[in-house]
Amino acid sequence: MNSDRKNVYISPFNPSPRLSFFFRYPSESIGLVADEGGIAIRKISPPIGMDILLVALHLPSKLYMTEDDQKFQAVRVSQLIQEAESKVGHTRTLVIGDFNMNPFEAGIVGADGLHAVMTQSIARKHSRKVQGKERPFF
Repeated sequence: MNSDRKNVYISPFNPSPRLSFFFRYPSESIGLVADEGGIAIRKISPPIGMDILLVALHLPSKLYMTEDDQKFQAVRVSQLIQEAESKVGHTRTLVIGDFNMNPFEAGIVGADGLHAVMTQSIARKHSRKVQGKERPFF
């Protein structure tokens, strides 16, 4: 990637053997927040602009987990993201990677999972109450 030296990419320290990161930002702009079994969370502090959380993941496929197991894994991902957002003090989070689930499976759309929604108008409501508890949208 750095063969022509026009844009130099760095690969900061990364404890995850399953995921790799390459950035053009200075190394001090990338901070380790969490790294757990195919789920890596980094705080990105660009030279200009606001910090974000970058969540990269590669969750196990249905070859190795049942759909129910994947649902529980999605709940854990959601918990890790909420803990990371609480730690850094914002909810500007971008999730990328391979969920190994279909978009409408319970782990993706369920309130205890990622609670993903289809439209910006729904997402702008930020959350909804489910069984008396406020659940944030993703």
